Amino acid sequence: MMTLEAATFSQLDPQATEDQIAALEHDLGVRFPDELRRALPRCHSGSPSPQMVISVDYPGVGKTETTVARFLSVAPDSSYFVGRKLQSLLHQGLAPSGVVPFAIEGGGEVFALDYRNPDVPPAVVYLALGAAVDESDADHLVPIAPTFAAFLDVLVPA
Repeated sequence: MMTLEAATFSQLDPQATEDQIAALEHDLGVRFPDELRRALPRCHSGSPSPQMVISVDYPGVGKTETTVARFLSVAPDSSYFVGRKLQSLLHQGLAPSGVVPFAIEGGGEVFALDYRNPDVPPAVVYLALGAAVDESDADHLVPIAPTFAAFLDVLVPA
């Protein structure tokens, strides 16, 4: 198990403020899980050290290990801004509405929070970006964990 508090983060934007986090949540119409909200001031736009490894059951490939290479930023002027990444994914038809990216892996695939079911906390999914998104076909969304806290429980240091 890996905790965000146990990691250090390199290449950070200036520390995120509560106002930036709240403004992004307002703009997206979501509330981030408490565990992510607590960590965002330290981890936004950062690459974790040690690397965070997770096993993903990738469609057509099977189970493989990948890393969380960088957390996305809450700062609108950052090149790793959550909002910019989300707009790019939506514009390209690579993510369904209601799925909000929060991190990327080394190859550019995306870890996201799935807010499409408002009756439950957001699940963590892995966006398999190799295919365009059809709202009726969720094969591109690989389930990782039912909650962000459960996602943290399955991360291991490299």
